[in-house]
Amino acid sequence: MRNELYLVSIILPTYNSSRFLRRSIRSVLNQTYKKFELIIVDDCSSDNSFEIIKYFMKIDNRIKYYKTKKNSGSASRPKNIGTSKARGEYIAFLDADDYWMLDKLDYQMSHIQNCKLSFTAANYQHENSSTKSNFLLNYSRIVLQKFFMTRIVKQGYFWLYIYNPFLMSSAVISRDLVKIYKFNSDINIREDLAYWLEIFEKYNRSFKYTPKILLTITRAKNSITSNKILEFNKIINSISNSFFKKNNFNKFNYFLLGIGLRSLKIFLTSSHKYCRKYILKISYFLIIIYFLFFYSPLIWNLGENLIFHNTQKKTQAVFVLSGHQGFNYWNSSYQDRFRDILYYIQKYNDKNGTKFFLMGKLQSIPEQKIIESLMINEGIKKENIYVIYKNYTSSLDALQIIRTELKNKNISSITIITSPYHSLRLSKIWKDVSKDNFDTVFFKNLEFPKKNNYFQRAMNKKEILYEFFANGHYYLMKKFH
Repeated sequence: MRNELYLVSIILPTYNSSRFLRRSIRSVLNQTYKKFELIIVDDCSSDNSFEIIKYFMKIDNRIKYYKTKKNSGSASRPKNIGTSKARGEYIAFLDADDYWMLDKLDYQMSHIQNCKLSFTAANYQHENSSTKSNFLLNYSRIVLQKFFMTRIVKQGYFWLYIYNPFLMSSAVISRDLVKIYKFNSDINIREDLAYWLEIFEKYNRSFKYTPKILLTITRAKNSITSNKILEFNKIINSISNSFFKKNNFNKFNYFLLGIGLRSLKIFLTSSHKYCRKYILKISYFLIIIYFLFFYSPLIWNLGENLIFHNTQKKTQAVFVLSGHQGFNYWNSSYQDRFRDILYYIQKYNDKNGTKFFLMGKLQSIPEQKIIESLMINEGIKKENIYVIYKNYTSSLDALQIIRTELKNKNISSITIITSPYHSLRLSKIWKDVSKDNFDTVFFKNLEFPKKNNYFQRAMNKKEILYEFFANGHYYLMKKFH
């Protein structure tokens, strides 16, 4: 049984929208939820909007009509006038160029329960077009809305700086909220975004969202939102006012990201026609680049040139530099370095004669401490393990530290174990640091580099590319200094 306990006041602001007005009004009058009033606020239209409204007022007495004394320049003032005249327990909004599905109100009112706001998903349609957005676009938009709504609930309203997932024509709002929050009448402000920024600062957990598509939004060529540059300026003003008004300087990254992404959107929109001319060439180029990086041996072969090892032999000491195999604060490179140590010990049958110097990232549990514990568990004497707890900012720093340690302990031969892709650059730096005063072996790693059998794709693309450019930078630094 349909629940029609609550009167819903529907606010429909209009300005020169006669092309779409019949469709939007009919979509309201044909709702399966019948307990509503339709408040139309005409912002001094100069077309035949009034004749259309007058026709519908004769056939349905639930329609109320109001007209502003002069054009407001935005939808804020008409919306505020409409809400001030509303009698319903809930307020819904509908732009004049949008329209609802027949069960839109019925569905939302049956699911709103104890929430103060309700939103739903929408189709997208261009002016004078009978074609709506396809399944893929609708699905992508719904996923995007869900992602940002979740972030707003869990983290806060400042996610609205990046993207606004709330469609005004989909909104149903409780009357007590509408009494508190009014639309900003500044014509340089995007009124819906400014409205949500105010509401969701406090009520970020008080809304219901349904991914069911219950309306279609249309953008006319001469509508306010179709002017991308004007819309961009209004959005930036809206988030800037919120950011500086609330002193959200600890959320500067969200503010900056929002401006950056919206700037990118404007650029892509403005360059769309130009890009479309070359879309096939661009697509082919991107496909080739993608194939080379992910489905060809290109990166693998590039990585092979970064690996260095020389004649393998037993030395007085082994220096293990861990942490160059990954970009996260915490990584598992210590596991590979420990396996390399075991391989060295087994190869030369020397568990207690060799001295081991361990360095690594000073994370929550330092990698060198983990390796030490594993070595002791394998029966290696603790007095032969030297753990260096020094924070180094570069490979040069690390090698200068170990050079000092080797001199202090009168060690003349050393085996260096590190990530395979780091070995070439480390050998060049060690040559400069050691001045060839040490008999040095660069270890041939046991199980690395990792690869995929399909086209021998490299499994460590980021590390390979980083080391490739780092080697180039080192070469240039030596050449010009």
